[in-house]
Amino acid sequence: MISTRPDGGDGRRERGAALLVVMVAVALVTALAMDLAYQARVGLQIAANGRDELVALAQARGAVNLSRLVLHFQAQLDAQSSAAAGLAGGAMAGAMPRIQVWKLVPVDSMLVSNLFPRGTRDENTGTGAGPSRAPDGEVPAGHGKPAVVAGRFSATIDDEDRKVNAQLDGLGDLLGGQLASFMALVADRRWDPLFEREDANGVKQSRGELAAGFTDWVDDDQQQSVVTGLADRPFENGFGDENYLFDRGPDRYKAKNARFDSLDELFMVAGFSDLHMAAFGERLTVYPMRGGKMNVNAETPAEALVFARIMADPPLQPVFSDPTFPDRLFEAVKLIRMGGLLAMTPQQFAAVLESLGVGVYSYYADPNNRDSRGVFTDRSFVFRIRGQGVAGAVVKNVEAVVTFEPSQAREEAKGLGRLIHWREE
Repeated sequence: MISTRPDGGDGRRERGAALLVVMVAVALVTALAMDLAYQARVGLQIAANGRDELVALAQARGAVNLSRLVLHFQAQLDAQSSAAAGLAGGAMAGAMPRIQVWKLVPVDSMLVSNLFPRGTRDENTGTGAGPSRAPDGEVPAGHGKPAVVAGRFSATIDDEDRKVNAQLDGLGDLLGGQLASFMALVADRRWDPLFEREDANGVKQSRGELAAGFTDWVDDDQQQSVVTGLADRPFENGFGDENYLFDRGPDRYKAKNARFDSLDELFMVAGFSDLHMAAFGERLTVYPMRGGKMNVNAETPAEALVFARIMADPPLQPVFSDPTFPDRLFEAVKLIRMGGLLAMTPQQFAAVLESLGVGVYSYYADPNNRDSRGVFTDRSFVFRIRGQGVAGAVVKNVEAVVTFEPSQAREEAKGLGRLIHWREE
């Protein structure tokens, strides 16, 4: 039997409509709740990423500051070694060992955790071991705030005075040594394709022309420089305009006529490309002061070979054609330096070359010679620090260049050094 309403309507239709309205309402509320939950999760993840980014950046900056502290200790040790060498005088001054502390100390978060361990007293009772650390973002029992987000850092220190100075603006006879160091760096025949191709602007530069381009960028005249091949006068003015090559590209510009501020500025020199930077970038620098010398303490066989070519007299000798010579030279250097623990002097390096059958210039071999043409020293003042901080999935990198050279760092030379370059990534 089917019941009917007084107006003749069917009650089952109204009950179906009510169910439909309820289902639609539930679906809308569910969609709204899911959207709110999704927005909350997105907001939480954004906040967590922002937190991790700040922590990672702070860790990277801390790595740089800790590296500067290590280099400060190195500068103090070098100053004491120089004072002791001055008191010794004569040949003993050249043989005075110089310990390389910055190569022995690993700058990372593990070092800090070992130097500054966390307290072991319980914050609630004052005795016993402290509470174990809760996972990131969780609240430990008995505490009213979240645990600190874990992070880690590490840093590497690179010696800029050991590299070839691309400024090519040395004072007096030092300019000849700087040019010799650059030409020795690019002398290998395997780099011939780099100097036989044209760049995007149709410019092709030989080794000597590229060196002249570096000089034209930093000198204070408008004439194009040419390489003379003379040690006492490595460059002289030609008859062309130094800005001629800079006018060939789509963006015309003129030579800066001032020192390079960073390695990236080398790309402004006509003929220098990404291929050159990939090949020589790790061995080039622009940060030492004008008149600064190279540290003779090589870290690789390739570096030792470059230094040997600079000291060699004459520059081209049959021994350089021996493929085993770089390794034999580097092994002899490591033996004197005790695997890199100590620094060696230019005279000691010259003695190693002579023992291997290489003729060297007299002002390198004689420990009492004070000839200004020598391009080497045994001490570094400028360092590049690469700090990395990690927090969660976020990685931050900071690159800094710091100098302890007295005339370059001024009053900061006795502290943590003067920053002359800073970049965050």
